[in-house]
Amino acid sequence: NIELNKNAYGFKNLEGNSKKSNQIVFLIGTDVVDDNLLISIFNAITLFCHNNKIKFIVKFHPRANKNFISQFRIEEADIFEKQIPFEVSNIEYKYKISLFSTSLIFEPNKSISLEKIIEKKLDKVNKNKFLLRKKHLRSFSDFEKIIIPSNLNNLFDLLK
Repeated sequence: NIELNKNAYGFKNLEGNSKKSNQIVFLIGTDVVDDNLLISIFNAITLFCHNNKIKFIVKFHPRANKNFISQFRIEEADIFEKQIPFEVSNIEYKYKISLFSTSLIFEPNKSISLEKIIEKKLDKVNKNKFLLRKKHLRSFSDFEKIIIPSNLNNLFDLLK
């Protein structure tokens, strides 16, 4: 069970490694890329976690609907309440993984963006929206501390 802590460390500790855990957190939203692409990438990562006995929890964006959520290969017990902002969730984790969630700025040294992995698979229709979101995330201080693996194998090496 995961509980909400009103005194959660949130943005008070942008740099710290204050919570130690081996759990991975996936922050998933209906983003600027095709849902099927996002689903296939995250399903590959959750399969890797299952196969390697890596605990994870999924936090969907509040706008994510049931149809979108149902396409992921995850158990309901692995889903965190989507209405609670990640920064006040008090979830202990090793890494959090997302495409462009602004939550990646919180503890950036424990954040992984799927930017390069997904960018390689984009079609031209989605490219402009993608580039705007990419630019937005890069506008935050400490962005350079976010880990951005170039492919899934590099990501898997980090998670092992």
